[in-house]
Amino acid sequence: MARARGESSGNMTAVEFLAERKIYEQWLHSYLDSRSEMEMSNRGLKRLLDLMLPLYIRNELTPHQREYLRLYMVGMDDKPMTMEEIGQLTGVNKSTVSRTLARAYERLGHQMTYLMAGYKYMRDAAEEDAE
Repeated sequence: MARARGESSGNMTAVEFLAERKIYEQWLHSYLDSRSEMEMSNRGLKRLLDLMLPLYIRNELTPHQREYLRLYMVGMDDKPMTMEEIGQLTGVNKSTVSRTLARAYERLGHQMTYLMAGYKYMRDAAEEDAE
């Protein structure tokens, strides 16, 4: 099977890549909505996020965090699942699903903090160089 554009050379299938992409887009949308001061008109920031966040999802989250996040945001047949449904499907309590998702969001938010600080530093440096 041909790899999807931007896919790593790992064992990820095109379907897994597309599911990961959808998770990324939904998470990014909710993350940015909660930070109204951030301007998404900045194309450089959007490109940086497009590059880095899928890597963070793939490399920084545990397998359970990735799976629960995928089920919660994408679900099955493009129908997102509730925490209770995920718990029933995976054989764990709803509260376990909730805590696992909370840790996933915390990890991604932590990574985003570093990414945003680095981006701001680079943007400020570029503006100083332009003056």
